[in-house]
Amino acid sequence: MIKKDPTEYAYLKKDKKTIEQLEEEEVPKYLEKEELAMFLKTAREQGLELDYLMFLILSYTGIRVGELIALKWKDIDFNNHTISITKTYYNPTNNTLEYQLVTPRRENHDEKFL
Repeated sequence: MIKKDPTEYAYLKKDKKTIEQLEEEEVPKYLEKEELAMFLKTAREQGLELDYLMFLILSYTGIRVGELIALKWKDIDFNNHTISITKTYYNPTNNTLEYQLVTPRRENHDEKFL
């Protein structure tokens, strides 16, 4: 029987990546202005019925998908151009019959929209 762990001070050498390798791996977390315009145009022309509206709201307000799904007509104020974010869709079991509407991660606030 071995009394001492022979791998106690062992470690795996990590290869350092070059700047070029790191830049190749980077995936942008946003779309450039022109890319967003093309995406929205494609959603409007080739998407499903509400795709354009949904992606337009998501891109210009910054609300989360769960907050968008939980919106009701009373949350939208067309006169003041605001959307009140008061709830979010929560579904930990992925069962569409067992979802909950809960308070959003951030405090209640209004998003300004065009």
